[in-house]
Amino acid sequence: MAANSAMAEEASYRGCRYLPQLAASLSFYGPSSKPQRAAGLSDQSLSPDPRAGVKSVPTESCAEDLELALGAEALDEATRGGTERGEEPLSAGDCSTQAGILKSESKKLEELLSDWKQLEANPFVSLNRYVQLTGCDLQFVESEIPGPVTMFSLNAVIDGKMYPRGIGTNRREAKGNAAAIALLELSKLVQRPKGKVPRYISMKGYQTSENLITHEHRCAAICSDMFDRLLQDLSDYSSCKSSIAAFIMERDAEDDGDQYELVALGTGNSCYAGWLAFDGRLLHDCHALVVVRRTLQRFLYKQLLLFHSNDPLVVEKSIFCSSPGGSMLSLRPGIFFHLYLGKVPEGAARTTFINPPGSELPSLSMYMHMKGALIRSIYCEPNVHTTHVCCMSESDKMTRWIVLGVQGALLSHFIQPIYITSVVLGDHFYDRNTVSQVINKRLEGALIRKLPDSYERREIHFFWGEKVGPVECEDQCKTSSLNWAKGDAELEIVDGATGKITEDSPFQSGHSRASRLCKAAMLSSFRKVAEKTGRSDLLIEENYHSVKLRAETYQKVKKQVNCQLFLNNVGQWNRKELVGTFNK
Repeated sequence: MAANSAMAEEASYRGCRYLPQLAASLSFYGPSSKPQRAAGLSDQSLSPDPRAGVKSVPTESCAEDLELALGAEALDEATRGGTERGEEPLSAGDCSTQAGILKSESKKLEELLSDWKQLEANPFVSLNRYVQLTGCDLQFVESEIPGPVTMFSLNAVIDGKMYPRGIGTNRREAKGNAAAIALLELSKLVQRPKGKVPRYISMKGYQTSENLITHEHRCAAICSDMFDRLLQDLSDYSSCKSSIAAFIMERDAEDDGDQYELVALGTGNSCYAGWLAFDGRLLHDCHALVVVRRTLQRFLYKQLLLFHSNDPLVVEKSIFCSSPGGSMLSLRPGIFFHLYLGKVPEGAARTTFINPPGSELPSLSMYMHMKGALIRSIYCEPNVHTTHVCCMSESDKMTRWIVLGVQGALLSHFIQPIYITSVVLGDHFYDRNTVSQVINKRLEGALIRKLPDSYERREIHFFWGEKVGPVECEDQCKTSSLNWAKGDAELEIVDGATGKITEDSPFQSGHSRASRLCKAAMLSSFRKVAEKTGRSDLLIEENYHSVKLRAETYQKVKKQVNCQLFLNNVGQWNRKELVGTFNK
């Protein structure tokens, strides 16, 4: 990795300010990522081992009636190894050019790229020499960067393969940065170990080369393709891709290689701004990060039903296993969850454009969505948050997840905390280091150093990835929110302005039009798992809120987290206890 870091520094020519940060996120090769995950990830390397293959992951079919029941037909499908959805693999055309390059003229190319780095030559000139030597076609594509500061963005396109963008204060600087980034990636291709031939292996319907794609690019590609497949017949909602968020599950297999699979997807950029509702059937927060987290929880409920099946073959397909010396289940060894975000979380993480190294963070305060506006929580009037739906910002929620996990209180009755390993940001408008500091550094202190067993403070590692959707959503989709979890037969569309399913949503819950992500739906899923596991003590609780309070260890940790945030002058967490008083 030291060599890769040096390459990034050497490529910074003529004062190009953004290239080192961009290049640092493009580490194709380096040590295996397995040791870093075990001992705490390095911020410089999350790329899978280049020697590891990428194989298809069977899809067990978790049947879905309205309440996540796992019927006999679904169990039979799971036993047979999953259903085929007729998904055709992506074309391997993007990789054909590089494969041909590796087979010819590699020595000349390596010398050319080495000369460029050593002599600090103009990368644009070097890239032109490169394409002349290989006979490739070179183009530059310009894209817009919204914001108060005028910036230029260009992508190098070589034989149809688009490389990550270069940014500059003028077109010449942006083109130079784009050329340098392309050269950095191409140099890694010709420096592969000799004798290694690229293989194109189907990854659950996606064809890639195991040696030509980084962790962050892989996550972006999977998210983009799955979204496009789900929206094939719903083109009116295609601009919702601007706010896409997705959880990607990685299986770290020693023999078969790392396997990536999208298990939860959500979009949205709005909140319900009306009066509090007390029946649990209103979806309050429809921002993509919140939606995808609740969607992941649905996926986890399905996995719990698989684990508690009477069929050993079905049990084996669950991501959970018994934890030694305890009643709680834990993730099987070698399973990690990564999050792709098309937009930086709203709140404190968006308080600055670029945060100079060593400078103080401009604001650590909590933010709250109230009546359609995002304000600092200290300015929220008591008579408003006690009567109207007010939701804490996505930045604040993610900060708590580094200690609490993403499973929530209900699932904490059955499983140990589940933490996010990495976040891939498709939004380059904000400084990655600032986002990382806001999410990770606000929750430090003595209270967090004294956590119960199985809980810890686990920092999230942030990476830059490709932007896969438009910059903004179209007007007719401003309040639309989409969700889908692995095993779902259909996509669900929710109107964030009403908190209910839209009339044209492929998935319909009935006359109430309650979302499958609402609190009532989560309580129903919880009770099914409690019944399946023989936890009759959890079935006697009167309402949703009392069930959450029964997760004593989780509630204790949450109290510690909230107290530490308050002591760190971040703010006080807004609680909505009254909305959890429903019982069905």
